[in-house]
Amino acid sequence: MTASGTGDDPPAWPTYTLALGTGTLGRERAGAQREQYTVVLRLEDGDEQTCRFDDEADWAQYRAGMAVSLKLDITGDADCATLKPAG
Repeated sequence: MTASGTGDDPPAWPTYTLALGTGTLGRERAGAQREQYTVVLRLEDGDEQTCRFDDEADWAQYRAGMAVSLKLDITGDADCATLKPAG
């Protein structure tokens, strides 16, 4: 299952319903949960780059429309380790 949002939507796990089955046959159980937070960056030339974070606190420091500083590597891809709020 996947949940996604935009802008200021708070992160949330998707809702789901597990099959109860009969006895142990057909019974479902929830697996491990894993989250990943994504920031999509629109560069001045119109190109888009994506940085992904495993930690919500790293992701939460960025807001829609916010100016940021980012270095691109030699191939033109985002060096997400250099991403930071501008200023």
